[in-house]
Amino acid sequence: MRHFVSTAQFYKSPEWAACKAQVLFERMRADGSIVCEHCGEVIFKGFNPQARNNSGALVFHHKTPLTAQNVNDASVAINPQNIACLHWSCHNKVHERFGYGGGGYPEKKVYLITGAPCSGKTTFARERLEPNDIIVDIDDIWQTISGQPRYTKPNSLKTLVFSVRDEIRGLIGRGAGTWRNAYIIESLPSKADRERAAERYRAHNVEVITMDATQEQCLQRLHDNPNGRDVKAYEGYIKEYFARYSDELY
Repeated sequence: MRHFVSTAQFYKSPEWAACKAQVLFERMRADGSIVCEHCGEVIFKGFNPQARNNSGALVFHHKTPLTAQNVNDASVAINPQNIACLHWSCHNKVHERFGYGGGGYPEKKVYLITGAPCSGKTTFARERLEPNDIIVDIDDIWQTISGQPRYTKPNSLKTLVFSVRDEIRGLIGRGAGTWRNAYIIESLPSKADRERAAERYRAHNVEVITMDATQEQCLQRLHDNPNGRDVKAYEGYIKEYFARYSDELY
């Protein structure tokens, strides 16, 4: 097994994909079904990151939790005996997430959602939002403070808007509050930008997710649904993002 620098890198790897395929092969019943190893009920569908409801979907769970310290230990990371097939909702129960479990403060996690304008960052976050989660999107802050349409951004408010955004990011980095998942939406085209941002949230098992939409797709979405954006200006923002983009962080 090759060396991984993070759990996020591992979960995107061919090694993890091969492990999951092996687990499915070993656990699949004669009728092709998979049974949840927590509740004993049949799992009817695969996990779809674009779906609005994945509660009954299949999740592969490390019984011995995967961490930055053991991600390169094959007996933990890719050992089928350490992997359980669970419903998404049962996985949340095992981890005592989203109000499941025995009380106390839930484990926190930060998702740093990056990508070009019109790449789907906000949609990605909102489709996964659960009670007790939070989203930090500077477009939301602009709209709240200015009272203007979403993409109308008076320059006179810029300093205030960025100060509010930075204060919220700082509170999240320090773990203030009892939120469960924090979705931080930023463009961050360069690898160095993403590394610096991820470091801010290192205490909360941060995961960097970069939207994979191409420049052509982003431009098409802009033209199909400008939603009040200055199309000419946003064409420039999209092209600038891809001109500055560097390899994925993980």
